[in-house]
Amino acid sequence: MTIRRLPLAALATLSSLSLVLTACSSDDEDASSSAGATASVAGDTGVSVNQASYPVTFTSPWGDSTLEEAPTRIATIGYKDADILASLGEVPVLMGDSTLNQEVWTVDAFAGAEPEKTFTYADDGSIDIEQLAAAEPDLIVASQMDLSDNYDELSKIAPVIAAETEDDISGNWQQTLTSLGEALGKQADAAQVIEDTTQAAATVREEHPEFDGKSISMLNYFGLDTIRYLNAAGTDAAKLMESIGFTTIDGSDGFGSDNISAERLDDTAADVMVILDNSQGQIDDLLSNPTFQAIPAVQEGRVLVIHNKAFDTGESAFTVNDDDEQQKGNLAWALGYPGPLSTQWALETLAPLLKNTVEGTSADDSQ
Repeated sequence: MTIRRLPLAALATLSSLSLVLTACSSDDEDASSSAGATASVAGDTGVSVNQASYPVTFTSPWGDSTLEEAPTRIATIGYKDADILASLGEVPVLMGDSTLNQEVWTVDAFAGAEPEKTFTYADDGSIDIEQLAAAEPDLIVASQMDLSDNYDELSKIAPVIAAETEDDISGNWQQTLTSLGEALGKQADAAQVIEDTTQAAATVREEHPEFDGKSISMLNYFGLDTIRYLNAAGTDAAKLMESIGFTTIDGSDGFGSDNISAERLDDTAADVMVILDNSQGQIDDLLSNPTFQAIPAVQEGRVLVIHNKAFDTGESAFTVNDDDEQQKGNLAWALGYPGPLSTQWALETLAPLLKNTVEGTSADDSQ
């Protein structure tokens, strides 16, 4: 039996991710309940010390889930959830093996520890729910997912931290982190992580006034037939760019999760164009496309191409524009699934690249 997710070919699509439960044999009692204290939302922590208090209830559009005692076996099934948990000094009992392979920021935070179990996303993006149940979690973190078809099935295994509102499905790691702080009695730690991440963005914005007011479009490129808009309005990626001074183009929320046809590339025009190249050698098809070339930012050299090596070699590395020197880390992943650790890492890594791009110093590389 499986929980189905978007395939990894859909990396960094920040519209609603959905799980499709095809079968389940769990006979456990439904853990869903409305009793207890509701976990606070991001920005409303209001705590200065860590304090555990149970039961605690986590709300979602699909039901409430109550945690009766401190969890010790937390399973993370979303792409960014291990990152969020690691920011609180915790290691999940179960997570995707792609985290170990691609998220250097999360692995570094584990400080030598490893999860007890990992799972592999299938080619079609499915997750084996039997593996999830076999890990015997006492809390499941499933952020940025539409659980309308299977929230009840997951909550039979363990209480679930999910999106608190439908808007949170498109991205709100702060809400997930705050809920985890409630679950672990680490409210102050969670608030501090949010503050540190906010300050990291503020520092970048202060150091790079050239970003202020510039519009930015980030395209996740797998080939001309598979182009997705990454920083649509309201997504975590859009909020990340806005936090350092960039603006989101009008109408970006209309792109959704659908592929953008080559003929519509001019609709993505912005002052700065960022291409996350996952195409395994097809980048010239985009760079030479007449519609893409007609975008003023492209003509003026304000294009940043980040070549993701994960699909070429399996390495957690990237190269920039025409430079063959590899840099460590999956920057496309960090931008596509930003949590607190990946956000801080991505800001430090991306800021100097964006500076060059805004100044148009990569003109020769992007043509």
